[in-house]
This record gives sequence, structure tokens and C-alpha cells, in this order.
Amino acid sequence: PEDVEKVEKLILATLTEISKNGFSSEAIEASMNTIEFHLREFNTGSFPRGLSMMLGMMRRWIYDGKPAQGVQFEESLNELKEELSSGKFSFSSLVQEYLLENRHRLTLEMQPSTTMEKEMSESETSELKSIKEKMSQDEIENVIMNTKQLKRFQEQEDSPEVLAKIPRVNLSDIEREVKKIPIELWNDSPHSVKVVTHDLQTNGIIYADIAFDMSSLSLEEFPYMPVFRRLLMESGTTAMDDVTLSRRIGAQTGGIRSNMMNTARFSKTVNNSRDSVLSIFMLRGKAVKDKSKELFQIINEIATDANLDNQRKALEILKEHKIQFENAVISSGHSFASTRIASRFSLLGFLSECTGGITYLQALGKMINEAEDDWPSFVTKLQGIREKIFKRDNLIINLTGDSKTLEQSRPYVDQFILNTSTTAGSSSTTGKSNGIPFQQEWDDKKLLPKDDEGLVVPTQVNYVGKGGQIFHEGEHVPGSASVISKFLSTGYMWNNVRVIGGAYGGFASFGPTSGRMFFLSYRDPNLVNTLNIYDNAAEHLLNLEISDDMIEKAIIGAIGDMDSPKMPDQEGFESFQQYLRGESDEDRQQWRNEVLATSRADFQMFGERLAKLKGTISVVGSQKAIEEANKEMNGALKLIHVVESQQQQQRSRL
Repeated sequence: PEDVEKVEKLILATLTEISKNGFSSEAIEASMNTIEFHLREFNTGSFPRGLSMMLGMMRRWIYDGKPAQGVQFEESLNELKEELSSGKFSFSSLVQEYLLENRHRLTLEMQPSTTMEKEMSESETSELKSIKEKMSQDEIENVIMNTKQLKRFQEQEDSPEVLAKIPRVNLSDIEREVKKIPIELWNDSPHSVKVVTHDLQTNGIIYADIAFDMSSLSLEEFPYMPVFRRLLMESGTTAMDDVTLSRRIGAQTGGIRSNMMNTARFSKTVNNSRDSVLSIFMLRGKAVKDKSKELFQIINEIATDANLDNQRKALEILKEHKIQFENAVISSGHSFASTRIASRFSLLGFLSECTGGITYLQALGKMINEAEDDWPSFVTKLQGIREKIFKRDNLIINLTGDSKTLEQSRPYVDQFILNTSTTAGSSSTTGKSNGIPFQQEWDDKKLLPKDDEGLVVPTQVNYVGKGGQIFHEGEHVPGSASVISKFLSTGYMWNNVRVIGGAYGGFASFGPTSGRMFFLSYRDPNLVNTLNIYDNAAEHLLNLEISDDMIEKAIIGAIGDMDSPKMPDQEGFESFQQYLRGESDEDRQQWRNEVLATSRADFQMFGERLAKLKGTISVVGSQKAIEEANKEMNGALKLIHVVESQQQQQRSRL
């Protein structure tokens, strides 16, 4: 709080400096290139491109403008370029007019309170008591009657006649065959490095995924991966500082980012063994084909020459992560509950927990202390990670683009491979590699204990999770499992957890490779009642009189997830993931066939398995809510305080 005034002064001083001296030409060039690239790429991700274009047109159309003006950019972009080059336009004047001279400026300071939840609860109780005291007996009876009517309405099923009025896709409209994405391997790449390509229409843009196998890392090194991957992108190189590198990426490419992927190899049966884990580090970038040379040069410099010995930036990232994760647990507790549960069953779940779950959050405090007090040891670990990962033997490259774009990029891909040596790291920053590979050292005894937990955070809502195995090691999982879990999520869970229970969301999800079922709620006012709903899901399936129409809708819902719209770069990356996992088109077709063949017997089978589920619980909520739940659950939930107070943080430093 004592730094609020300093922050405000720093912001205003920076804006004043910009208003006087402007932005550098390099910064403007990078920004303009980035904007133009995204306009021309028009990558809407999984959102339908046609719908995105329609919404863009509506912005002008509803104000009597020409619809096409909402999506046309060429004329405005060229005008801006011309004004910038001639000096007619200046960003400095905009900063001066709309920011510095803006009289509608507010400095808002928010301070945390350890008593706010209690105060709000007491205030609400007092207000409700006051309202009730002023009500007549008839008014009270009327509220009770209306509440009962609402409950009956919420629990009432819509009639077939009402449901038939909603337009819908029929099973006959569904493609029976899986969509096959073109895939080809370049067989004559230098040093026999695998290069996977996808000939897709990308409007002259090359999408490159530079992947490195991480199987040589030790378990101890995985918690350092989030800060490692950000340092690669944000600390510059020996030749460029972080700002120069960022501007070069902006000026020459459509963006470069790092990504870490922990997934399971494809298996036709449940496989949670340590050998099923596939751990990959990626540098992913895109550029117009004429700048593919620059794209691969920059990626090579990031991989081999990033300035990892940057204590200031590392501490900045670690402290930022700690704040982000503490906030994320409060706002997205269901994700943390799911990850926590998975870490009790498999190595794959454990890796996700120690790189992005509660365990990682708990480790951040120790890593901050290490980076502050013993930086040489910390940076040695980062350099050791780089040495282990960035080797030619670990390299596999994925490219997506049309045939001409792929061919034009080929010389630069080959050169990238040649520049990737058998060892990594510049001579001045070589670290010491240590620890045995994580799969070799893994033992299931390292799994988190299957304790039912209450993860305490300052919040007024709960995130209730429960999950466990319903298919076991070596068992075949039919495609119908995805249909029925989707059916539970959009029907039973939606109606009971969200509509009746009042939560913002309720989900049921199933992992075909893990054989694991999860139930989760989002921003839930309940806790024990929600767990009871989860436990009754099996009975719901077993007693359900399911019609052919209901089965057809469930199948269509599952197919909708499988056939969601994707841009060419997404298709190429999805195909690459399937290749890495060892999943063939034939495997995908078999799964689709099983989905389409889902029957009443499959619902019965799934319900019987669900009835045998001995799941574990992970709840994110307030201490009060968890303690009250424990009174009904005989103290089943073990309390773990996730977000430390400032006083606790100071004590841990001492």
C-alpha cells in the first residue's frame, strides 16, 4: 500500500516521457507488423470464422454504416502507414490528449481484508433478519410457497412436445468418417531429424512447432519449467536485451511462444504407467513465408542463447506467478481441484500438479527464496535444463502451410536442424546437468496421498471436486464413455448443480486413456449437497428410462466436441499431437464408430461402473464452509491453507 503513490508517479512520468520523445521507430514497426499480421491471418481459433465476420459487420451495420466496413482494413491500414511515414500522425499527441490531459482519471486502491468474509456474512444475516421482522405472517408464507413452486419448476422435465420445437441436428446429418488431416514426413532432413508437415491452405503463412523431448529431465527440475520457459522469451539473449528481442519478434514474425505439453501416449486400454507419459517442450511460431528465414533464426537464438542468468527477471516472473496462482485458485478453483485429484493416481497427473497446481504454488515461495539467496544454484538448474532439452536427438519439427509455403521454408528448416547441436547452451552459461530421468526415478509411492482435502482460500463460494477410476489398468474403454459423460454433464449435472443448486457451473468429465471420472462444480454455494449429487449420478443412470431420441442427442453432443471448428494451424497441431501420441486415423475411426453405436446397454454399463467408484475429494472454499461441511462429514476433509496472509509470508521468510 505504501507504494501506490510511487506507482502512480512512475506511470505518469513514463507517459510524459513518451509524449515528449515518442515511441522508437523499432517499437512502432513491431506493433504495426503484429497488427497487420493478425488482420491478414484472421485466426478466430475454435470460434467460427463466418460468425466472427458477421459480428464484425454488425458493429457498423447497426449504426447505419456499410456492413463491409466492419471487416475491411486495407484502406485504413495503408492510410495509417502513410501518415506515420510522412510524420503527419504521432502517437505522442494521443498520449498527451487522451491520457495526460484527461481529467477523468481515477486512482483506485484495493486493500485485502482477512475479516471481509465474516463481515459480509454477518451483514447479510442482519439484513435478512431485519427484512423478516418487518414482514407479516402472510408475506412469510407467500415467500415459502413461491420457493416451493420454484423448486418444482426447476425439477420439472420439459415435455417431448416442448423439446421438439427446438431446431436440432439429426444423426443422419453427422459424418460417419473421421476427417483426415494431410500429414507427410520429410525423409531426407539433415541428421534424420523428423519433420512432420501438413499441406493446408494458410494464406502464405508458415506455422512451425519446434518440439523437444523432455524425458531426460528429473522430477526435481519440473517445477522450474514454468520460469524457464518464460525466461527464454522474456530475458533477451547475449546479443539482444529483452526489449530488442520482443521488437524483433514483432517486426519479423506473427509471434513466437513457448509451450510445455505433458500427455499420455495413445493406448486402446487404460494405461497410467510411467512409460505412458509423453513430455514435450515446444517453441511455436508463425510468419509469412517470405520471413520464414527470420522465424527459424530467432527461434534458434532463443533456444541456444537466451540469457538465463537474469536474476531480476527470474524473480519478477516467480513473484508474478505466485500472485497469479493465488488469484487463480480463488477464481478457478475447479481446475486446481481437478489437477489435485489427478495427482493422486498417475505420474501424468503428478507432473501437471507440480508445474501448474497447488503443489507448484506451494513451491513458488521456496523458489523465490532460492533465487534471492542462492542465485548461482538457481541459474545452474536452469542451464542444466537447457542442456538436457535442446539437443538434436530430442528434436522433432511440425510445419503447417500450403505446399509452396512449405517448400519455400525448407532450406531454413534444414539450417535450423544443422544449427541445433548435440549439446545446448552458450559456452559462457553452461550449467551442470544432474538427476536421473523422471520416468526412471518414478515410483507410485511419490503420488499425493488419496486424502479428502479442503483447500482453504478467501472466497464466498466453493469449487467442489470428486474423482477416481471407473476403468482400471488394461481395460478397454469404449467410445460410448465420452457420450455418457457428456450426457451427465449437460443434463444431470446442469440441472442439479447449476439450475437447482445455484452454482455457476457443474461438470462431469472422463479421460479415456486414464479411465478416470471427474465431477466438478464452479462458484458453488453448496458443498455437501453437491457431493451428494455426485454420489447419486450412478443411481440416476441406472434408473433412467432413456429413449432413442435422448441417446441420439447425447451422441450428437459428443460428436460436436470431436468435430468442433478449427483453423488450419489448429488442425496441423492436432494432427502433430496425434502423431506424437501414436494415434492413427484408424484408431480415431474406431472411437468414432463406438461413439455412434452408443446404446442403452452402454448407459447401464457406465452406471454400474460409476456405482463402484471410490473417489477422492478436493474442495476449494472458505475455512468456514469447509469446517461446516466437516461437521456433516465427520471431519473427512483435511484443511490445507493455500493462500498465505502477509504475516505468514513474512514468517516463512524468517
